Amino acid sequence: MPKLIVDDSGTKRAFRLSKGRLTIGSAEEAKLTLTADGVEPNHAAITIRPDGGVVDASAEVRIDGQPALGEGLELRFGAKLEIGGAVLELEADDAGAQPAASGKPPSAAKPVAKAARSGAATGAATGAATGAATGAATGAARKSATGKVEGAAHPVRRGRPGARPQKQGLPSWAMPAGVIGVIAIIFFVIKGISGGGANPDGVMATAERSIDEGMFVTAREQLAMLDPTKLSVERAERHASLLSQATAEVSDAQQRSTMTNGVAEFGRLLSYQDRWMKSEPYERPNALYYLDQLNAVQVAYPEWDSDVWRSSEGVWSDVEAVLAIEQKALEALGGDRNYTAEDVSFRAKLRASGGTSGSGLRDYRPAFEALSKGLAAAGGEELSKLQALKTMLEGQRAEYANAQISLAAEAMQPFREDPKDLGALMKSARKLVHVMFEIDDSSGRQKALGIFPQLPKLDLVLASYKANEPEDFAKLMSEPAIRTAAASVGFDVPE
Repeated sequence: MPKLIVDDSGTKRAFRLSKGRLTIGSAEEAKLTLTADGVEPNHAAITIRPDGGVVDASAEVRIDGQPALGEGLELRFGAKLEIGGAVLELEADDAGAQPAASGKPPSAAKPVAKAARSGAATGAATGAATGAATGAATGAARKSATGKVEGAAHPVRRGRPGARPQKQGLPSWAMPAGVIGVIAIIFFVIKGISGGGANPDGVMATAERSIDEGMFVTAREQLAMLDPTKLSVERAERHASLLSQATAEVSDAQQRSTMTNGVAEFGRLLSYQDRWMKSEPYERPNALYYLDQLNAVQVAYPEWDSDVWRSSEGVWSDVEAVLAIEQKALEALGGDRNYTAEDVSFRAKLRASGGTSGSGLRDYRPAFEALSKGLAAAGGEELSKLQALKTMLEGQRAEYANAQISLAAEAMQPFREDPKDLGALMKSARKLVHVMFEIDDSSGRQKALGIFPQLPKLDLVLASYKANEPEDFAKLMSEPAIRTAAASVGFDVPE
């Protein structure tokens, strides 16, 4: 059984791997979760083969130092696979490998040597059947040195001198009987599998071990192999209990993940206050922007006021601090939440810190959202200021979009010189996606939309977005030109 040696940010582990597909990434759902820098949520997967493994990489990996991306990448035994900052090595000899249960450090996510599900039951039954048939046949047929068939009651007749020697070995009925026996046993094994049998206790025991090891998604997959309607009452109750436990744990993990992301957003608001709102009373542009950001977080995480958040240690204190700042921001506005030219200018400056040089990414959307609301409510001199500001920002936005398209072309140059440099290809693609969906400049968007479908290795680029940036992937697949180009290179375009 092959062994996978994992070096995850200095934490080294070794695990036995059974046949099947091992998903790898930073997401909780991955069967092998890595914590190293640069690991995408669904980065890659390894399928074990007799001569090593096959890697499907939805984000860039390195095999023995060579960058690679895509499906069907060969991973020989002894080769080093780099996924972000983690290094994995696949070895043929499993000596010294730990079982997944004993090898998982408490702080790390779950490395998995996924248990064979019905394979154990099928293998045992098939092995028993084959052994029974072979043993019965060969045991009856083996001949001793004395000329007797071992296990027979009488010596073999020699026949009369000069007569044609009689055929020694299996009687004519032995082989058909053995074959029929094997077929019968395999039939009942398969019948048991389809009916929720084939040692359902073994399948549920395996799922129970997966639960104990924290592999709740794997446990659900294992339990899904059984049909509870064809189990005995006692087994069906055990199956339901295990499935309920695994499902509850998966749901709990998802809630914790959502809460973690939400708390990070509240923390971002605290950091904003520390940097931009140190003095009181707060300046109007800062206060209004802070309130809009808080409202967006509360809409994105409606459970922020739930008992779960309130009862979580270290969570609610951050939320209370943010709410205290909210009250001070409201006092600074004095009830006036109309957007002025000063508010719009502040947002344009705040969200455009990267400059057209490409050192950062500008986001003009908050400024234009405030501008639209301000134009709808303003009048007189304030309206004139907003209209002039609109003209200026539109020019800046168009200039920035064109600069990003030029940077996309520059980023592509290393790839053209070395087609193995997939990082350069992805950098170029990200620049184009930024222009298409995050700048809102119609002219720049059309230019980027004309370039993106012509990217080399378009199927690999889209596969990376599908695995690691599903929201952007959905946007890309909403564009007819990109869908057509994707289909033409054999990419599986979703309906």
